[in-house]
Amino acid sequence: MNKLLCALGIICLLTACKSNAKLFDGKGIKLIRIEVTKKNTILRQFDVANPEKIGAIVDGLNNCTQKLLYFHSAYTVIIIYANGLQRMAFCSGNSMMVDGFTYKLDKRAEEIVK
Repeated sequence: MNKLLCALGIICLLTACKSNAKLFDGKGIKLIRIEVTKKNTILRQFDVANPEKIGAIVDGLNNCTQKLLYFHSAYTVIIIYANGLQRMAFCSGNSMMVDGFTYKLDKRAEEIVK
């Protein structure tokens, strides 16, 4: 039982210390599709193919700290790589969810995707 509690404590500590993680690889991105949503309805959708803008968006999304957060998504960011792989991030305000984990962004989502 003590080993289980110790292991659980170490896992929690490692999770809490994960900051500025490189969640998205900036290389090989074909385009980024951004969907502006409200109550699970897509209001607007646009694609970003400019390499400079793609780099700025990826940098903005990677500048984050993992935290437990609750939010409603305002943006869905779909990163489409040249090899066909797709990664999704759900963003709103200063929060983001990727692969079931929530992160606090250093910038507001509106600033990152504009």
